[in-house]
Order: sequence, then structure tokens, then C-alpha cells
Amino acid sequence: MSINGIDVSEFQGNIDWNKVKGDGYEFAILKFGNIYDYDDNYKDSKFEINYNKCKELGIKTGLYIYNYCNTVQTLRDGLDWMFDKLGNKSLELPIFLDMEDQDIQGETRESLTNQCNEFGRFVKNKGYQAGIYANANWLKNELNMGEFDDDLSIWVAQYQVDEPQISNPDIWQYTSSGKVNGIPGNVDLDYLYNEDIIKESGTGEDDKKTIDELAQEVIDGKWGNNKKRKKKLEAAGYNYDEVQDRVNEILLGNIKEPITEVAKDVIAGKYGDGTERKEKLEAAGYDYDTVQAKVNQLLGAEVTKTYTVKERRYFI
Repeated sequence: MSINGIDVSEFQGNIDWNKVKGDGYEFAILKFGNIYDYDDNYKDSKFEINYNKCKELGIKTGLYIYNYCNTVQTLRDGLDWMFDKLGNKSLELPIFLDMEDQDIQGETRESLTNQCNEFGRFVKNKGYQAGIYANANWLKNELNMGEFDDDLSIWVAQYQVDEPQISNPDIWQYTSSGKVNGIPGNVDLDYLYNEDIIKESGTGEDDKKTIDELAQEVIDGKWGNNKKRKKKLEAAGYNYDEVQDRVNEILLGNIKEPITEVAKDVIAGKYGDGTERKEKLEAAGYDYDTVQAKVNQLLGAEVTKTYTVKERRYFI
């Protein structure tokens, strides 16, 4: 089962959206613009009118941004520009990064894949869904799909085939020469397979957990430890450093103590025993083995006690 949709830009000219809806198309992915390595980003001249008409008619809406950026940093700069221009607009479908241009094709697969994941985390941190658009060749040969964050949507372009050669895409762009009432000339046509990606999103602040809520969940072990925790928090759109700082504040009173002081707290029972101790220490940003070694050292020094027996002194 699939839902019919289109994706459009200023190249489709003036669209009669009433006729598009009447033709049975239920969603539209609108081009927002282009982002570059230099500060000359471009907003699609028809985005605003297309967006407003889709919202007015109840056509489910997403958007895509065409990527000319060669580095993660310039990508971030371009996304800052995009969100500044986008404002607080609501969307029912993800924001997609268009990965297809030959200007970036010379970058390594690792670098381009890193861009995709950074894009996803950046967009989700703004309260929106995120996805990657590319043709089947790019997804197979230029990007490492297996290293994408789990919640990145996939929109694949592949023409003149009965079905896309990419496993389980969320959306398939199956032609660039479609004909739709209300649109002069050709237009891209799409099937949406995964209806789970249809959900209202926007700034999303009301749906996000507070730093205090997240910090407590970290302490309770719900976000894993070390690199796993960092990856999960960032994939969910949260700032890892902010959360970890709050964890430290809760557990340690604003600052990390020297290892010796932490070891004394362990001995005093403040971190519990066994697995609980390990989880709490790592949640606070400490290396468990280092702290435990100091604990053992301190305890070893304390077991030397003096006794007097028949006026002789023994040390044990």
C-alpha cells in the first residue's frame, strides 16, 4: 500500500494546488533551496507560496535542501541559514538532505556519510524529522547506508524499474517525467510506503524532555555509557555536553571531584556496590577502573592497624 505524492521546486512554475489535490496527490515535498560551502545560499523562489497552499488544502508537506557542502562545518552553517529562514513552520513529513551533486561526489564515503548523520542530528535537535534523498547509485556506492543513524528516513530516486533496488525505502521517487493536473510540464512523482513518517513536527520544544529529566534517565542507566550514550543522545536531538554537565551537577555538586575524593565517596557508600557503582561512576563521567584502583589503594592503606599484645607490637 502506498500514498501518491510529488516533489516540486520553482522549475514547476505556478502550480494550481487545487487541481493537484483533485488529481489524487496527498503529499508534496517542496524544495527549500541550496546550501554551499560559501555564504551564498539560495532559497527557492516558490517555496513560500507552495508551502502556504499545501497547508491551506491539507496536503501533507515535507521539504528538501540541495547540498553543495563539502564539509560538516559548512553543512552546519547552511542549516543554520535554512532554519533561520524557515521559522517555526510545521511539517508532516521529514526535512531531506539532497545528496547527489557532482561537486561533493569527490569526498570520501565516510565524509559524506558523516554529513548525513550530522544533518539528521541537527534537524532533529530543531524538532523536525530528518531524512536523506539520493538515487540508488549514490545510496549503494557513495554513502554507507549501514552507518546511518537508525531514525533517518530514506527517499530513493530510481526510474524505469518495477521497484526500487534499495531495501525498504520510506519514499520512492519513481519518475521525473510525470504529468499532473495543475502543473505545466513534467514533475517528479513519488510513492510513500512508510506512513509512520507522517506526523506533525515543528519547533518541537514541548515534546522534548528537559535537561533535568534526561540527566535523571542517564543516572538511571537508560541511555547507556560513554560513546553509546553520546551517540544516542545526539541521535535523539539533544546536546550531549549539556546533559552530561547536569548529570555531574546532580551527582557531584556542580564540579567533578579529584579521583581521591571520589574514591572516598565510594568508600562512604555514596555510589553503591557492584554494577550500581560502576553505572553511577560512568554516568558521572568517571573511569570506573581508575576510581576503583584508588579505592583499593585507600582501603589497602587503612587495613594496617596497631595492636599491643604482651607489650609487643604487631602490624597486620
